[in-house]
Amino acid sequence: MGMKRTWLPYLILTAVIAVLTLFFGLQYRWMREASEAERERMQRRAEADTKAFADDFNREIQSIYFNFQLNAEVLKSGDLTELNERYAFWLVKTAYPELVREIIYLPADASAPPRRYDGSAGKFTEFAADDRLGRIRERIASPAMRPMPILDDLDTLVMPVHAFERQIQRIVVDRIPRVAAIGRTVELPEQEPKNEGHMVVRLERSVITGKILPELAAKHFPSGDYRVAIADKNGSPIFGNVDPAAETDASAGLYDLRPNTMIFFANRELDLPRRMAAPANVIVDQRIESSTMTTSPSPARERDSTFTFEMRSNDGVRQRSAVIATPADEQPWKLNVTHASGSIGDYIRSEERKNLAIGAGIYLLLVGSILAITISANRARTFAQKQVDFVSSVSHEFRTPLAVIYSAGENLADGVARSDDQVARYGELIKGEGRKLTGMVEQILEFAGARSGKRRYNFVPADVGEIVRDVVTECRGAIDGLPAEIEIEVAAALPMINADRTALSLAIQNLINNAVKYSNGTPRIEVAAVNGNGRVAISVKDHGIGIAEKDLKKIFEPFFRARQVVDSQISGNGLGLSLVKEIVAAHGGSVEVESVPGKGSTFTISLLAAAEKQ
Repeated sequence: MGMKRTWLPYLILTAVIAVLTLFFGLQYRWMREASEAERERMQRRAEADTKAFADDFNREIQSIYFNFQLNAEVLKSGDLTELNERYAFWLVKTAYPELVREIIYLPADASAPPRRYDGSAGKFTEFAADDRLGRIRERIASPAMRPMPILDDLDTLVMPVHAFERQIQRIVVDRIPRVAAIGRTVELPEQEPKNEGHMVVRLERSVITGKILPELAAKHFPSGDYRVAIADKNGSPIFGNVDPAAETDASAGLYDLRPNTMIFFANRELDLPRRMAAPANVIVDQRIESSTMTTSPSPARERDSTFTFEMRSNDGVRQRSAVIATPADEQPWKLNVTHASGSIGDYIRSEERKNLAIGAGIYLLLVGSILAITISANRARTFAQKQVDFVSSVSHEFRTPLAVIYSAGENLADGVARSDDQVARYGELIKGEGRKLTGMVEQILEFAGARSGKRRYNFVPADVGEIVRDVVTECRGAIDGLPAEIEIEVAAALPMINADRTALSLAIQNLINNAVKYSNGTPRIEVAAVNGNGRVAISVKDHGIGIAEKDLKKIFEPFFRARQVVDSQISGNGLGLSLVKEIVAAHGGSVEVESVPGKGSTFTISLLAAAEKQ
């Protein structure tokens, strides 16, 4: 039963720590699973918001690009009613009417003057081409470069004017999921349409970078958790800070003019501003039936695309229309979205480390608290046991002098000692034992005062050599009764120290008494005081039983007595060295010990010289 009671607290402690460790492991596993789920959620959300950003931007550009495509017959006839209606409808629909800087028609004949569309007058007027328009014409006409619908470096949309037979009019916007394409076929005709020139729409870059992109960034990424950057095909920044080395969480192409992302204004659910009536040339009640892609056989233009849409009206009549669009891989600008932490992965790992640190902190706090309570309880139990041992030891120490005093007093009272010599001898015996009792009581009181913090020291300049000599003289009473040898070595010209003479004398006296008590045979004690590096060292060396290595760190603890000392029945209460350490520490010094079992020990007190003491 005693064994079970001894080990039970440790078994309970081990079980509690094991359970806490298990919970911490499960928490870490759940945290990893939650982090992975959160990473996937954030990734999907970032991709969806990025696509929505790109769709909104592309919709704005697409509504311009496809709204203002005309065929040659409209321009040749001079009847711009269709274009005027489209332009007016676009102005009402768009949130950025200042985005279009100008609309220009460049005839296929390079010698023919360009014509600029005047929206207020509803007609084209001739004007003199500037350098910018000249660069646009060079890019379109260059045989070395395939003309693109978008010249992003010139902020220009280019739409070839083809001679198609047209039966319907249309405006095109981004696709809505509820509108479905019934079927799509791809055909490769043998001849390409005749090119009658180009429609050129020049955009205002400041509106794109100063209004559209910031508003879309604020709309789709309002929290500021993501950095939005846009770069051109060469990696040059258009908007935001572009870092080529940064990890991108989501990306999408801008200036995407593929008609497979379009629908006509044929959806009845489309929310036209103020439920306005659509112009006659805007179809609002038809749907896409099929589309046919035609490609030019010219090697320089092998990837230009013309899409012909076939639509069915409510009465079943099929109508066809053609638009020009970008190929699938031609998106001049790229939108890159990166989490503010560097990437979503970095953010998740950071949060995971933070949560792990919090969990580990709580775990360590709980385990530490349990261990601290256990250690405190063990120390309290050990200290209580030491106190019991101390009381037992002190009682034993008191019993011997008291027994001698009682016996001597009884003999004196009973008249056993009648001669003056006998009375004097008994008197000396009583006085000596009384001195021992007084010394033990004083030692206990000194220890109690030092431990309680109520001990007050009176520091004054003192001569170390004088103190050492006086202590040795006081200890002669214990030494002279034994065949002991004691040597005193005090260096010349020792510096003064600031010390409480009484307290320091008591510390040295305890060391000398211990040297006598733990001697191995005839006590041989060496007491020295030397100077070194601004400090004064007082050492007491004996040639006694020595101290075991495992006990060296414990000998200055209160009530500690080595097992060897207890087994040898050497008297003591375990307070002497503890009191020495307390006194030396109060003087701002240190005490060290060197010992070899069976050969003796050397205790050294090191104190600052008066000139060095702060």
